[in-house]
Amino acid sequence: MKLMLLTEAPPWNDHQNYFYHRQHKGNLSREVFELLGIKEASKYCQLREFKDRGYFLLDTILCVVDKSD
Repeated sequence: MKLMLLTEAPPWNDHQNYFYHRQHKGNLSREVFELLGIKEASKYCQLREFKDRGYFLLDTILCVVDKSD
């Protein structure tokens, strides 16, 4: 199975449900790892297993384009 997660890069001062956010409730990475059956003890080991399975994570950014030219 191939999997690529597209996530929004969080703003510096916002505490929403982003992949790397360490909030106790609503942690996106914890929910993704649970759905994929990745149960390693540390975040590092979870990310390593995610990578070893061939999954990808791509952070996207909002890039406003001036279309008036």
